[in-house]
Amino acid sequence: MTPAKLKELRDGHKIIAVARDLGLLKRQIDDNSKSSFNINCPNTNGHSHGDHRPSLAILPVKNRFHCYGCGSDGDVFDLIQLTKGVSLPEAIKWLDPNAELYPTSHQEAKKYLKDKGLSPETLSKFKVYVGETWDNDKQYECVYFPIPTGKKYRLFGCEDCKYKNGIGAGASIFKTIENPADDLVVLCEGELDAMSGWQNTGYPFWTSTAGAKEFLSTWVDEFRRFNQIIIGFDNDPAGQDGAQNTIETLINGGVDSKKIIKIEVPEILGKDWSDYFSTGRSKEDFNELISNSKPP
Repeated sequence: MTPAKLKELRDGHKIIAVARDLGLLKRQIDDNSKSSFNINCPNTNGHSHGDHRPSLAILPVKNRFHCYGCGSDGDVFDLIQLTKGVSLPEAIKWLDPNAELYPTSHQEAKKYLKDKGLSPETLSKFKVYVGETWDNDKQYECVYFPIPTGKKYRLFGCEDCKYKNGIGAGASIFKTIENPADDLVVLCEGELDAMSGWQNTGYPFWTSTAGAKEFLSTWVDEFRRFNQIIIGFDNDPAGQDGAQNTIETLINGGVDSKKIIKIEVPEILGKDWSDYFSTGRSKEDFNELISNSKPP
């Protein structure tokens, strides 16, 4: 779909009508009304109190919405994604089943996943798939994968928007194993690398969905029970800064520093765990890295 067609479809559907079709309106409101009003936000992950005091503002003049509780903001497509938990192409099809999306062959996205070495079984388990999305009215092919608060995607051909969270998807912990044993957990940098680490070792690989630099103090409680916390971020400057910040956050939160082990991929083998395991390294090799590690 061209940017012009996308804009035409978006501007041709009034946000009040879309909100009504989504079942968000509890009272009758004329589609042509210019008055703003509040409704309950459909982003259940963003409101611990259930948004019992409606905080999502419908803004007919701008044909947009904004939630003053969770910060979700956008146009009619974003409202559909937030409510239905779907991707942008799926939102377009929901709004107009006859819309032509002009799908690409997804060759770049497919090559990216192949280079990551993720098996079909792993991709299926974590519901990873290729598709298209838009950023600033430009279409890109991408890799989609779910995170606890929604969807995240890796775009191709967009240097300023390489990774992007779906509407309403805030920072959270992506877990390859939801409730692992207390023995150990591996904190890495990036969801696809977490999948690769889990696939090749069976260990619980967890990661922040907000990137290397963001590890929230409110997450520390989840790590107290582990006997070992393996910190294994990318071996580039951003990864190492993120690793140090995470270690400091854990220790400042009361985690015993003796439980924390820092490892990294040897530079000769690449930058991250996908690189590492794509060279044929095994669980035994990974265990050796842990055994040879030094305190952070």
